[in-house]
Amino acid sequence: MLQIRQRLYRIELPGTARLKGGGIVGGRPEIFLLINLRTAEIKFWMYLPEALCQQISTEMSKGRNHLAAFMLIKPLLQQGVATIIAGIKSRKMPGNVRLISETPELENEVPAWLVIVAEEIGKKLLQWVTQLVIEYLQNRSDQFRQVCASRRDGVTIRVSLSRVPGMENVRLLLAGRTALGLLAPGWIRGVPGMDITTLPGRSMG
Repeated sequence: MLQIRQRLYRIELPGTARLKGGGIVGGRPEIFLLINLRTAEIKFWMYLPEALCQQISTEMSKGRNHLAAFMLIKPLLQQGVATIIAGIKSRKMPGNVRLISETPELENEVPAWLVIVAEEIGKKLLQWVTQLVIEYLQNRSDQFRQVCASRRDGVTIRVSLSRVPGMENVRLLLAGRTALGLLAPGWIRGVPGMDITTLPGRSMG
């Protein structure tokens, strides 16, 4: 449920029966992104439809081949993050993004500060999520297969990032203050607290 001053932007990835770089038939993959400036947290949900879930499980059963399994997820992850960035930069949100901040934004518009920081946040988000998913498939493959085998269709991968570096700079920018180095390449430095889990079915929130 949305709270006061939260802004919900409706964003969905285009429904495709075949993803770039490796085609998976059936179902609609989805991405959901939450940016919470109040708590310096980012949460990222990625729904994998049943056919993709089963194919990943099959790959991991072949001698714990986690890298081959990740290559099935990689197109969805890259396409999802790229779609979000492109939408933000064009001021038209094309998927599911929820933004929580102290300052209310105009309805149905992308705030100007988000356009400025979208590229760097997207790059870091892709880096952090990629790292977590690979480690998860390597170290907790049995858990993924167990969730995938549930009666619910598909699996949702949920990534939680806490103490996200650079969020203080974003808050300064949001308040109309100049944040030193904000626009320079690589202004997000450091590593957030990271957690990953899988949930049966579609659980985007």
